[in-house]
Amino acid sequence: MTAPQNQEKQVPLAQPATTSIANRLLRIIFASYFGFTVLVTAIQLVAEYRHTEGRVNAEIQAMGQTFGPGIADAMWRFQDDVLQGILVGMNELPTVIGVKVLGPDHKILHAVGTIADQDGRPSSADLDGALSPLPSEQGYFARALGHEFAVVYVDENKQRRNIGTWVVYSNQRVVLEQVEFGFFLILVTAIVKAVALWYIFLYVVHRWLGQPLLELTEFVRQLTIRNLGEQAFIVRDSERHELHFLADTVNIAARTLRSSVEQNTQLYDALHREQQTLTELNETLERRVTDRTAQLQEANRQLAEMSMTDGLTGIANRRRFDVVLASEWNRAERLGQPLAIALLDVDWFKKYNDHYGHVAGDDCLRNVAKILTENVRRAGDLVARYGGEEFAIIVPTADGSNALGIAQSVCEAIRALEVQHVGSEFGCLTVSIGVVSMVPGKNDSPNALLQLADQALYRAKQSGRNRVVEDVPAQLAR
Repeated sequence: MTAPQNQEKQVPLAQPATTSIANRLLRIIFASYFGFTVLVTAIQLVAEYRHTEGRVNAEIQAMGQTFGPGIADAMWRFQDDVLQGILVGMNELPTVIGVKVLGPDHKILHAVGTIADQDGRPSSADLDGALSPLPSEQGYFARALGHEFAVVYVDENKQRRNIGTWVVYSNQRVVLEQVEFGFFLILVTAIVKAVALWYIFLYVVHRWLGQPLLELTEFVRQLTIRNLGEQAFIVRDSERHELHFLADTVNIAARTLRSSVEQNTQLYDALHREQQTLTELNETLERRVTDRTAQLQEANRQLAEMSMTDGLTGIANRRRFDVVLASEWNRAERLGQPLAIALLDVDWFKKYNDHYGHVAGDDCLRNVAKILTENVRRAGDLVARYGGEEFAIIVPTADGSNALGIAQSVCEAIRALEVQHVGSEFGCLTVSIGVVSMVPGKNDSPNALLQLADQALYRAKQSGRNRVVEDVPAQLAR
């Protein structure tokens, strides 16, 4: 351990901050205010636009009462010059971009300005009524919006006669021109308020928060083991607030640290002596632990080997089978390779046990295990006793045809032993095997593979036994 006096060495200080909490607080406040201002300004602009749009529409609707009778009278009396003059005058209004008059057959009789032609396409009409097509893509605000009015003439008998229609055209650009100055005032007001508040916030936050925090930081940077508690930091402000509480806490912490350093120096020697004693005890204990650990590891190895082996047949037991199946399943899923298993059941084994006795039954199971071991010989393959007279085989990277071939050779080899079995329909010892192979997917599980193999084994038994049946998973059948 280092000597106590080394504690007095000054710890390297952190690099000065590139920004301050006052600036961050200022940015947060201003960003919040700016976002709120933008929202309010947008609402004001939309409200102004909608109000002006409604006023423009009201003016156009009022034109029906103002110009409607004159248009009807001019059409009834076939006064084309008068009608043309009315249309030209209407087109000069700031809210109108074009006017057209239609006869009873909906054909254009007179038109001025920008209108929609007979087919609804935007066109420009000159003073002589000639139409010139306009580009179809003029933007949203330039799109012509028509307001249609009926031309109704009231004759001397007070009868109303519908002699055609007239359409006044406007667009959103007209509305924009009406509110252009209002938009400008709203935007300028919002910008001026935002800039003014920015400078107000900048002065207030820097004066009452940023500068005191910088002074406190410099005070703490100058503290060492030698001068702890000798000086106190004082906030230059007549009213007490949170920064005063922070300064008081720093001053108290400095005095407390000075007292703690003195106590730690006194405890250092006693701790050093105890550490030497503990080091000697630890060395003795480590030697004993090392010897005992070696003994336990050997015992655990023997127990693990016994726990993974079937005592009767000498092959892997059910526990070992489950561990290997889970491991091979994960590896096959990771590599995208097939994994095959086979479940084997000795046909009419209970009758064999009842007739020949348990000793002969045990010999029978050992013979089956031997045949399995001789026929399943690839590195990585596993033969296990699954339970009772059932055995299981794990064949990694094997597709259905390979696994089926291995299972068929096992079935034939056991039949070739010609072990007498009076309880069997075949007169000798046979087995039934269910086989399945699949490439594990994310939504599959080892239990699903076992269930498919068990279903295949069940079909093998139902089909007469002494045979191999393969189950094709749904993912392969598709």
